[in-house]
Amino acid sequence: MSSTKLTLTIKDASIIEEAKAYSKETGRSLSNMFENYLKTVLREKEDVKDVDLPPLVKSLSGCVPIPEGKTDDDILWEALQEKFL
Repeated sequence: MSSTKLTLTIKDASIIEEAKAYSKETGRSLSNMFENYLKTVLREKEDVKDVDLPPLVKSLSGCVPIPEGKTDDDILWEALQEKFL
């Protein structure tokens, strides 16, 4: 697969520096990180298991058990009611 160059403009220089540091820590290029982010965003209804997600995101998948018969919206609503009512 051939690659295509893309130029991005990011207003906040600290974001660029943090992204570069994270890139170095994880051994992944900024291009690879951004490409995988776009793949994730663009595949709303597809299975994204083949996308190389960051370890933090993978570790969070399935960490909150949802009781049978309830949706994640139900649980969120109940939590908000407990907190604010």
